[in-house]
Amino acid sequence: MKNTVANFSSRIVLATLLFLALLTSGASLAIAIARDVEPTPDWWVGWLQNFSTEMFGAVVTFILLEVFVSRR
Repeated sequence: MKNTVANFSSRIVLATLLFLALLTSGASLAIAIARDVEPTPDWWVGWLQNFSTEMFGAVVTFILLEVFVSRR
């Protein structure tokens, strides 16, 4: 299992995360348009607030995992 995880490069992980972020953002925008909700500045502000909160959580989780895994 360790070898499999170690083989992933940082670029592959970053590209995958970026792809997922763009995919889910596009899906959210498509749903808003399909429901006849105009993507107003309020929609974009809400999206950015949610995105920044999720990214902050991801960074904190990454740092904590690095701290605990590096101790082993």
